[in-house]
Amino acid sequence: MKKSFAVIGLGSFGLALLKELSKYTDNIIALDQVEEQVEKATEYINQCFILEATNEAALKSIGMQNIDHAIICFGTDLKATILTLVSLKNLGVKRITVRCDNDQYLPILEKLGATDIFSPQKLAGIRLGNRIVNDNFADYFNLTNDFSIVEVTTPENMKEISILDLNSRNRFGVNIILIRRKNLTIAPRATDLIKAGDRIFVFGNQSQILKFSDSLSEN
Repeated sequence: MKKSFAVIGLGSFGLALLKELSKYTDNIIALDQVEEQVEKATEYINQCFILEATNEAALKSIGMQNIDHAIICFGTDLKATILTLVSLKNLGVKRITVRCDNDQYLPILEKLGATDIFSPQKLAGIRLGNRIVNDNFADYFNLTNDFSIVEVTTPENMKEISILDLNSRNRFGVNIILIRRKNLTIAPRATDLIKAGDRIFVFGNQSQILKFSDSLSEN
């Protein structure tokens, strides 16, 4: 069955999320109490509403009770986040993802029934910190406390080497899962070459990936 989504709060983050979701599905509704923000959302989807999200009756009037997954994107407005979360729970929405920019409120949101909670500011800080640690790190995606996917840019002075000869899994305990070279995306095989300037996506423990990245400068 096709899942339906609701993006609630159309600030910079909410609009960016909406734009990304619209690439994969048109079964989305979006709402905000600010008309100007709602007008921006119409660029991506048709079902956009000027609405006060804390008003349970208003949410019901647009069919929010039929939504599979709602995402609350307010961030700093904790009161609006809590009231909207409670309203969604009362309407029977089963999955509710909540943006929270202050970790001290996480237990409250969990007790109120948020199924997923995330902090864009915290994630941005983690990703920036990891990029600063190593000049070769282009981006960083934490999966668990132990494992991450890191986008590594290979040094310009690196000599090309096959994945088989690089032997990253046995030497460092990491797996190369994707290679991007200019406009080309490669699902790597053992015989494929890693070249200078490639962007490679590596899965593994953070310290292992750091050792792997450092080794590329030595080839």
